[in-house]
Amino acid sequence: MKPVETPALEREDFLEFIRMYPDMAIRLLAVLAQWLRNATSQIESVVFTEPPSCMARKLLELMESHGHETSEGCVISMRLPQAELAGMIGTTMSSVADAQRLFEDAHILSVKNGHYIIHNLVELRNRAMI
Repeated sequence: MKPVETPALEREDFLEFIRMYPDMAIRLLAVLAQWLRNATSQIESVVFTEPPSCMARKLLELMESHGHETSEGCVISMRLPQAELAGMIGTTMSSVADAQRLFEDAHILSVKNGHYIIHNLVELRNRAMI
C-alpha cells in the first residue's frame, strides 16, 4: 500500500462555494443522483436476484466496458478471478463457480487464462433476466 493524502473541505467553505456557484450545486446533485441509482440497482441485484443472474448481469456490464470481439466470441479483456467476480456481485466464490459451470455446460461462455469469453450473448442476456 502507498500513503495517500486526501484533501478536505470544511463544511462552511463548501456551503459558501455552493452559494457562489449554484450551477455547481445542480451538477453535484446530478452526480449524487446517478450514484444513488447505481447503488440502489446493485443492492436490488444482490438482494433479489440469484447468483447466476447476478453473474450474467455483471459479465454483460464488463463486456460493454472491457469486451472485444474475436473468432471465439466476445472476450472480456480483464482477468477476472472467481473471488473477484464474487466480490463484485456480493456472493461467494462457490456460487460463482456453480454459475460458471452452469453457463459453460450450456455453451454460453468459457474461461481461458482467467478471461471470460461470451459465446452466446442472447442466452447470457436471457439468464441475466434483462
